[in-house]
Amino acid sequence: PDAAHIYCNEEKLLDLTPHVMQSLLPRTYTITFEKKGYFSYRTSVTVRPATVSEINVTLIPNIKNMEKVEFPFTVYRFFKLASSVEEKHIAVTDTGIYELKKAFKVEKCITTHTFSTEAARALCDVLEINNRVVFWSKKNLWTIVLPEGSKTFDSPLTPIYTAEDTIRHVFPGFNDQYLIVQDGKKVLAIDSKNAAAYFPLADIKTRDGEIYFDADSDILYIHEKNIKKNEVTIFKKKLQNNFVKQLQALTHERNKNKKNP
Repeated sequence: PDAAHIYCNEEKLLDLTPHVMQSLLPRTYTITFEKKGYFSYRTSVTVRPATVSEINVTLIPNIKNMEKVEFPFTVYRFFKLASSVEEKHIAVTDTGIYELKKAFKVEKCITTHTFSTEAARALCDVLEINNRVVFWSKKNLWTIVLPEGSKTFDSPLTPIYTAEDTIRHVFPGFNDQYLIVQDGKKVLAIDSKNAAAYFPLADIKTRDGEIYFDADSDILYIHEKNIKKNEVTIFKKKLQNNFVKQLQALTHERNKNKKNP
């Protein structure tokens, strides 16, 4: 936080954070940060000639009084759903999945269907797209339809994808109809409403490669790492036109094949 007191070799400075100290002799200094309500933080910083030594510190709140929050179920995981309208929290429990208010009060039950304890603990994150919630772990993707308003709709947890390797990243894409998924070295577009529809978008050459998808521009960024050569390369691929053409061709092919509609 801002406005923390600064001590340099036990001497208290007049200025508070953020602060730039100048005209210091090249040597090692002991810097301490203090603020009411937070634990103090002490570190050693070496100042060298004609250089700037940066100190980035996060002070931890000193919580003295803890109030127990009572829930009528066992909570396995909490997740935050951020949207343009409001902020929601999702609780995955032993009796179902619940939507919570900001103060962690139960708003409504989304579904009485739930994960096993092991599957719930393995969940990586949650996305909200097109009035659906998508849960994903390193091995699986599930989707569930959100009830509208205060309506009760006991929608099942529907599996939509099982990884061949390991799921590393999941992004919403193409007007939130598809999920852009990195499964090991593969990048796929998976229809969030149709578990059978998924299409290859790109291949990653190295196992340490990663992706980022910009939904506003439909650009896929591929971050390749070559450990042997100690090189990092970033590629970008505009997907919208290529993906639509590929999707049309695959749909036409599947429509002709009655065994695989």
